[in-house]
Amino acid sequence: MKFTEEQARKQFKDHEATVVLRDENFFVLDWRNRNGEDYYFVRYLLDIKQGCLTVSGDVGYCVACWFNEVTPENLAHLIKDVGYFTEKLACATNSITYKDQDQMDDLNELEKRYLANKALSKDQRNELEKNFARLLIEFDSTGLRGPETYPPEVFKLYDKIDLDWENDPAFTTIGKRTDKRILLWSVGYRMAIEQLTKGGATV
Repeated sequence: MKFTEEQARKQFKDHEATVVLRDENFFVLDWRNRNGEDYYFVRYLLDIKQGCLTVSGDVGYCVACWFNEVTPENLAHLIKDVGYFTEKLACATNSITYKDQDQMDDLNELEKRYLANKALSKDQRNELEKNFARLLIEFDSTGLRGPETYPPEVFKLYDKIDLDWENDPAFTTIGKRTDKRILLWSVGYRMAIEQLTKGGATV
C-alpha cells in the first residue's frame, strides 16, 4: 500500500518546529514531538548560499543539493514534489526499496496489460501466461533488486514477452518504490514552515 501525504501528516500531528539558527548563510530547524521525545525527530540544516540541505534524525539521513541559493521558504516548494526531491539527493538512507509484494504487484499489473490485448490468439495468451508465471518464480526465489541483479533467465523471458521491452520502463522498475522516509522529510519540513509562518509570520 502506498504511503500517503495524509499518513505522513498524521505521523507529525504532535510535532513542533524550533528554529535553532537563522542567518544569511544557514538555517537550522528542529522538528520534534511536543512531549520532547525523539521518536520521528528530524533536523533540517540548509546551507542557503550553496543550496545544500542536510537532513538527520530518527527518520534517517540525506544530503540534497541544488547548487544555487535556496531560501528556507523556497525549499518548502522545491521538496514538495517527492520525485524531484529524490533526484536532488546526493546520498540518503535507503531512498529506494524493492519489496517482494511490490514486485509481485508490478508483475501482475504488467501481465494484465499484455493480456488485455484482444488481438492475441489462444496460443499467444497461453505463452504469455506461462512466461509471466516463470518471471514470478524468478523474482520470488532470487531476491532481485533492480536490473543490475537480474540473471540471464529474466532477460530471456523479457524477450519472449516483448522484444521492445527495453523501451518500457515498467520492465526495469519491477518493485521499485521511493522509500516513505523521503515523503516524511518533505512533509515534515513543509508542516514546520506552515507552523512557523502561520498568521503571516516570516521564518
